[in-house]
Amino acid sequence: MILALRMGWLERRVGGDGAIRYPARYRDLRGCKRSAEVLANERKANKAWQGAEADMAAGRVGDPARGQRTLQRYVGDKWFPNHLVERTTRQSYKYVLDRYLMPTIGRMRLRDMRPWHVREWIVELQTGGVAPPTIHKCKAVLDAALTTALHDQIISFHAGKGVKVPPVVTTPRRIATVEQFDAICAAIANATMRLLIETDIETGLRWGELTELRPRDINVTTAVISVERAVVQLNPKVHPEGKRVSW
Repeated sequence: MILALRMGWLERRVGGDGAIRYPARYRDLRGCKRSAEVLANERKANKAWQGAEADMAAGRVGDPARGQRTLQRYVGDKWFPNHLVERTTRQSYKYVLDRYLMPTIGRMRLRDMRPWHVREWIVELQTGGVAPPTIHKCKAVLDAALTTALHDQIISFHAGKGVKVPPVVTTPRRIATVEQFDAICAAIANATMRLLIETDIETGLRWGELTELRPRDINVTTAVISVERAVVQLNPKVHPEGKRVSW
C-alpha cells in the first residue's frame, strides 16, 4: 500500500506482530528505486526520503542501503580486492587492516562514521602504544577506503577529512662520504659485487630492481640503464600463488 506518491514516497508494512513500519522510498538520478530507511514513525520516514532527495539536489549522492554496511564488510568485499597498488604495498595494507582497523573502527557502519569517531580511534592507537609513523599509515589506509566509498557514492561524507594525526619526528639521513664509500669498495674482494654496489650508489636503484638487471638493459652508447623488472619478497598469504617472491 502506497501512502504518498511524490518524488519520494512511503510504503506501509504490517509485521507479523502487528507493528507498522514505513519504508521510505525515492528514485535516484538514474530513476532506480532506492530505500532511504525503514522506520516505525511516519513523520520521520517522510523526512528520510526528503533528506535523501535533498542530498541528491546538493550533489551528495549516496546510497543509504549500501552505506549501512560496516567498514569491514565494504573493505573486505569491495575496496581491498579491487584497489590497485603494488604487491608490497598490498601486503602492508593487509597487515594494517587486520591489525589496527578491522578489530576496532571496522565494526562501524559507513553511514554512521563521523570525524570524532576517527579522532577517538587515533587516540586509542596512541594510548595502545602505536608509534606515530604507524598511525600515519593507518590513517592513510582508512582515508583511501573512505575516498573510494565517497567517489562510488556509497557515502556522502568523508569522516577522515581534516582529522589530524600525531606528528612524526624525522631523523636526519646519514649519507656515506666519498671516503666511506671507497673504504667499503676496497673491502669487497669480488669484482662483480663491487660493480653491483657501484651501480647501486650511482643509480639509486632499489635492491629488487638492481638484482633483476640484464645486459640488454644497459645502453653503453647513451649510458642509460632501463629498469624493466623488479623482484619483491612477499608473505605467501598475500601472494596470488602462495609464493614468497614476485616479479
